[in-house]
Amino acid sequence: MCWFDRDKESGHGIFCMGGCFNHETYIMKSISTLAVMSLMALTLTSFEATADEALAKSKGCLNCHGIDNKIVGPAYKDVAKKYQGQNVTDQLANKVMKGGGGVWGGMAMPPNAVTPDEAKQLVTWVLGLK
Repeated sequence: MCWFDRDKESGHGIFCMGGCFNHETYIMKSISTLAVMSLMALTLTSFEATADEALAKSKGCLNCHGIDNKIVGPAYKDVAKKYQGQNVTDQLANKVMKGGGGVWGGMAMPPNAVTPDEAKQLVTWVLGLK
């Protein structure tokens, strides 16, 4: 037997005594499935962001660029804001690999030891920051 009963403190709750195969059981299973799927989506998104940040750390990018603040080079969120809506991934990936300067002040970015795929991955991550 299943029933819905609001907990006085939290304001919600679903209770089941077992052995019920009716509409309420279906709802409980649907809620559980939805919760698991949401958690998986959040985990995958978090993993992807963490993986790209880890790549930036491993390549030394975060020695000169902060995500939220300028260090030697511009903050990554400022880069994302400047290029929002523009198709500049290849152009910026090329700058990451070969170096560049003049856009953010007098300090030039040196060439970086990254593959073309890594450079694109890093630029895509930076441009996606909010």
